[in-house]
Amino acid sequence: VVYDPIFSLRAGPTQYTGPERLRPPPCQVTDIPGCDAVVISHNHYDHLDLSTIEAIFKKFPKARYFVPQGNKNWVSTLGIPRDRIHELDWWEKREYSVQDFGHTTSETASEDVLLRFTSVPAQHNSGRAALDQGTTLWCGWVIEQLLVSKDEAETSKMRRNGVIYHAGDTGYRRTAKSEAVCPIFKDIGEKFGPFDLSFVPIWRGGTLGFISHLGLRLSHNDIPSALHASPVDAIDIHNDVLSKNTVAIHFGTFVGSENESLEAVMEFEE
Repeated sequence: VVYDPIFSLRAGPTQYTGPERLRPPPCQVTDIPGCDAVVISHNHYDHLDLSTIEAIFKKFPKARYFVPQGNKNWVSTLGIPRDRIHELDWWEKREYSVQDFGHTTSETASEDVLLRFTSVPAQHNSGRAALDQGTTLWCGWVIEQLLVSKDEAETSKMRRNGVIYHAGDTGYRRTAKSEAVCPIFKDIGEKFGPFDLSFVPIWRGGTLGFISHLGLRLSHNDIPSALHASPVDAIDIHNDVLSKNTVAIHFGTFVGSENESLEAVMEFEE
């Protein structure tokens, strides 16, 4: 499963526009050994990248795509069959067997393996141009591995074997200094927690490259927090969703300076 993949050098409508990477991607699509599912949180350019999706589809034509409501038509324009694109509203879920992803299991196995994908709310927005702001949904994702017993005598036939939460791109507070926080994360924790592993954004953003070259900067604490979580917010989200382990994401890739991105990491570690 890959989440919001982007391997392009810029996050924008073309490879000549939009913020440029501060550092190269860790690998290319051709280096990925396998891909059964592509999970998208929203349609901003740094989360839904045309060139990357085309490359994944070319190498892994049987992969399934899970997108928030309103994004199926756009993804299908890339030639991906519509029956492999699954568009979900908040709290909607889909279940698939490993066979649905082209894998086989032993005939002697005592349990079948299912994967359940659930779209969950996030505090963000969407849009790829001036006139489509907020016209498609944004979300986080919960992916559960379920084991279903083949023994008809068992009263409880299904058990959960693992669960991952990806917050997507999200804010947590109304403002940087506000005590008012989004209650949805505790709801997610109550419905699906505890999580074995979570991926949570830690950076509200940074200075655009051309501004930082002038010696000017913006602290992530000065940027409105309604749409992006800070390192402190990420810790609160970790606690709210009852996560056992959390990986910090969404920092220091396309905007800001090296120092700005390091500040977010250091604050998260503290």
